[in-house]
Amino acid sequence: MKKREIRAALKQLDTIPLPDKEKILSACPNRPITAETPYWQASHRKLWLKPVLAAIIVALVLASGYSTYAIANEISEYNDAVKFFKEYNLSTEDLSRSDIKKVYRDIITGSFTYGKTAEVFKKSI
Repeated sequence: MKKREIRAALKQLDTIPLPDKEKILSACPNRPITAETPYWQASHRKLWLKPVLAAIIVALVLASGYSTYAIANEISEYNDAVKFFKEYNLSTEDLSRSDIKKVYRDIITGSFTYGKTAEVFKKSI
């Protein structure tokens, strides 16, 4: 169809009278929202829920991913420290998990600023 034919058909459709809206709506058991209450007021509460839930889910996924990575990294570092202590026959007596990691970092970096590093060397010799 050409544009002119489409325009002519649309003009004819515009001139056709529409059926009475009130008759059709009165046949429905639950009347839909009328012009007195705007359409946005009926579902306004539902609109904010979807973005909030999506943001919460994204935050939970990111938090769980980050915490899983942090825990795996901590376990890996501790295992490396224990292997290092066993390899060089260093004593782990009276050292907590965090002390072992701190002494390991202190020796690896060569800073020797942690106080218990000297104690570990004294016990090992």
